[in-house]
Amino acid sequence: MQLSQEQVNSFNDRGVLKLGVGLSDEFIDSIVNQVTPLYDPVAFENRHPGVRIQDGWRSIDEVRQLATNDNVLAALKQLFGRRALPFQTLNFPIGTGQLAHSDTLHFNSIPASFMVGVWVAMEDIDENNGPLIYYPGSHKLEEYSMESFGLEAGYHNYARYEQAIQGVLAEHKLEPEFGIAKKGDIIIWHANLLHGGAPQKDKARTRH
Repeated sequence: MQLSQEQVNSFNDRGVLKLGVGLSDEFIDSIVNQVTPLYDPVAFENRHPGVRIQDGWRSIDEVRQLATNDNVLAALKQLFGRRALPFQTLNFPIGTGQLAHSDTLHFNSIPASFMVGVWVAMEDIDENNGPLIYYPGSHKLEEYSMESFGLEAGYHNYARYEQAIQGVLAEHKLEPEFGIAKKGDIIIWHANLLHGGAPQKDKARTRH
């Protein structure tokens, strides 16, 4: 897969890029059908925002195939100038509802700025079933840590970190966009892009 120079420039400027990479409905449905029974049934039924499966690739080969998709890896190599190394998968049946944050707080690359997330829509995503929310251009800001806000590192301070990030968004007048996507679309985002999960307005729906 070859990205256009316009796509490369857009990613560099915005920190996020939506693509189609030729994923079939049958392949995507196979993943959803195999991973759904692994979710906590009570959390899934109640649409709890914390429900997820980490590293499903270990037991579901189609998840591994998706994480190592040739077209995705080719796009990442073109964007970052080096071979991509997939290292984790997360499957979600609904949106997270998280406030804005940067993935660099949780894990990072050495040297910095070479980590990226790839989000795959396994069904149509719109404003009502909890889309990804992100702030284009925010990847150019500093990599904020707990210490950036005078906070001691640790999960007990995470809510205060999230509130501090809300202040960053206001200070820089950053405007959100939503990850509206069709089934099979992927959204690539720079690890330092501030992003989260928009509220799920329709509680009856999923957002695989």
